Amino acid sequence: MIKHALATIERGAVGNHAVGINKALSDANIETVTFAETIRPEFRSTVKSMEDLSSDLQPDDVVLYQFANPSPMADLLFHRPCRLIVNYHNITPAHYFSRWFPSTSAAISRARTQLARLAPLSSGAIAVSEFNAAELVALGYRNIEIIPPIFSEAFYGHDKKEEGRQTSDSSAWLFVGRIAPHKNIHILIQSLDIYRRHYGEAKLTIVGSCDTPLYGKAVAELIQERNLEDVVTLIEHVDMEDLVDLYDSSSVFVSASEHEGFCVPLVEAMASGLPVVAVDAAAVGDTAGSAAVLVPRPRASLIADAIAVLANDEGKIRELQTRGYVRSRRFAPLTSSGKYVDYLSEWI
Repeated sequence: MIKHALATIERGAVGNHAVGINKALSDANIETVTFAETIRPEFRSTVKSMEDLSSDLQPDDVVLYQFANPSPMADLLFHRPCRLIVNYHNITPAHYFSRWFPSTSAAISRARTQLARLAPLSSGAIAVSEFNAAELVALGYRNIEIIPPIFSEAFYGHDKKEEGRQTSDSSAWLFVGRIAPHKNIHILIQSLDIYRRHYGEAKLTIVGSCDTPLYGKAVAELIQERNLEDVVTLIEHVDMEDLVDLYDSSSVFVSASEHEGFCVPLVEAMASGLPVVAVDAAAVGDTAGSAAVLVPRPRASLIADAIAVLANDEGKIRELQTRGYVRSRRFAPLTSSGKYVDYLSEWI
């Protein structure tokens, strides 16, 4: 049996990934029980509490721990011997939050301490990217496998590369991800302003919640300051069908993020046939490869210029669509699911 542990089980990237693993293991007739510190209402009938894990954890139990945030779950696994496998999604460096949310900065520092001290106790580890694997190697983790995260198959519904995209607006920018300091949402706003002043009409849709209120307030004030209220749309949550539609109706996926452990939205965009312009930082290059326009640093003018060049080069757009679709197949959920089953089967 695999005992699957998380800090929080919810319909987010890590939660969806965990659910995907559970389904793949179930399909392979491998029994799994999931435990979490915080359990959202929709999972209360299928997920057990951290206290339940503490009461029945045995030294020969195999525990797969989804590590993405600080949690008492990490402390529990540190103090209770088991055959621990850490599935590492990355921890954003604390300095990005020190100005905006000091308590978050402190929590991130705690998470890094927890990650480091689990290294000598872990039997194995799974990193979702080469970037993450390098961090685990530096901390002393062993038996490391690189397997991409599992996400929705909805973006692979049909071969958009073959039939071509039908976009409703040739200047529709899209970003999917949290409104957080390391995501550089303010730079996306500045890029849009530069583009509109020097190149032509454009609009930006941002899909993601804000967990850093002061930074979110600064972004809203910047939108007002630049008089962009009519062309910037902020959407906190969308269902999967609407998200697929947003990818299909946009003309470019744009990211100024400086820190990503994998960046699932890049793959969603590529699978949707949407050209990508992104800052070449952290794991972005690992994920996008040659299937995106990568700018060297998060500077608004560089991003605006790159989108302007791309908008006038239909051949480059088609090349990116083809490369992106091929690249996205490398991370197809069914492929990743099979790799998780193969890896975890070795431990039971």
